[in-house]
Amino acid sequence: MPRLRARSFVTLVSVFLMFFSFVVPAFSSPASQNLYSQNQSLTNVTSTNWSGYAVSSSSVTDVKGSWVAPSVTCTSKTTYSSFWVGIDGYTSKTVEQTGTDSDCSDGTARYYGWYEFYPAGSVDFGSKYPVKPGDHISAEVSVSGADFTVTMKDSSGWTFSITKAVSSASKSSAEWIVERPEVGSKLSSLSDFGKVGFTSDYATINGVTGPISSFTYVAITMKQSGKILDKPSALSKDGTGTFTVTWRASS
Repeated sequence: MPRLRARSFVTLVSVFLMFFSFVVPAFSSPASQNLYSQNQSLTNVTSTNWSGYAVSSSSVTDVKGSWVAPSVTCTSKTTYSSFWVGIDGYTSKTVEQTGTDSDCSDGTARYYGWYEFYPAGSVDFGSKYPVKPGDHISAEVSVSGADFTVTMKDSSGWTFSITKAVSSASKSSAEWIVERPEVGSKLSSLSDFGKVGFTSDYATINGVTGPISSFTYVAITMKQSGKILDKPSALSKDGTGTFTVTWRASS
């Protein structure tokens, strides 16, 4: 079924300050942030559709990350879980992203890779690029001028890459995300993926390359009606940007 992932982080429902005693808006301008302080989390935020980490800034030109495609526990319900890296979407109207899904369709597990240049719809890689639980995935989104290139490598041996122009992209954020995508006009239920780990999570911002902790970042918990659906761990302290996201509920 065609899916549209949320174009931006518009489902923010709450903000909690971690290291600051003064009030800071959830989307403060890049000029007000210390972009290169170490291990500096500006906020914890909650969203109805995203979890993971994001860095909001200007001139984001590259984001990369790795994960192991998780298996899902299916019931009779149809559920979705998307794991991706991308540029834009946190505070802008486009998203340039690539990732994998671990879904349940009427009780049957389905795994696949995809890319999306939102607001255009997502495009599945197809059977030539199969994804299986346990595959090691490496994904990257980079930009030169208006041309965005998404690349994914699977440990089974294949590589997928495509370049498209997105002239309206603001290059204003980098993301490492677990998502329950919008299907039709409704948010889907989140597949029970157990736990997924993101590793080697780097971005290039204003010409400087570093792990998530090199920048002022936000940690995002997926939450609906007071219930946590999944939640990221703290970032590792080894300089690799490693974190895990743990499933708690479908909706």
